[in-house]
Amino acid sequence: MGGKPDWIFCHDDKPSEAEVIPRLIAEFPGFRLRWEKHLELWKGEPAESYNEIAEFAHFVAKDLYPNGNTANLQRAFGLMEHWLVNGNQKLRNLIAVGFSRMFRMSRHGRRLGEKHSFRFSGRNLVRRGMKLRGFGLVRQV
Repeated sequence: MGGKPDWIFCHDDKPSEAEVIPRLIAEFPGFRLRWEKHLELWKGEPAESYNEIAEFAHFVAKDLYPNGNTANLQRAFGLMEHWLVNGNQKLRNLIAVGFSRMFRMSRHGRRLGEKHSFRFSGRNLVRRGMKLRGFGLVRQV
């Protein structure tokens, strides 16, 4: 082997979970206040990525949707779709299970309804949601 190790590190350039919150705060300034309250609640301790994405799902359902902000709703779902298609496996799972499930479980997500929320969702987010319901991971609302 000539002194070289017989192993390599694998790295991909796909978006990862670490990019989610900084990008959401940058693209949705109205999310910052909700995020700061979330940080206070956790007192500096890591909250786990599914708790973090749940904050954004609640922001979408409770702030963007009731205000009729369709442009930002479209951007939010577009970003989730982008990560679902282009992210690494952990990020795709986070979006498919974490964001989609929390949005659908929220009061406004249920009121908006699956039929209408798909209007803002991309093809892959819709398909992944249907597949998850088939496995019983996302309950039908």
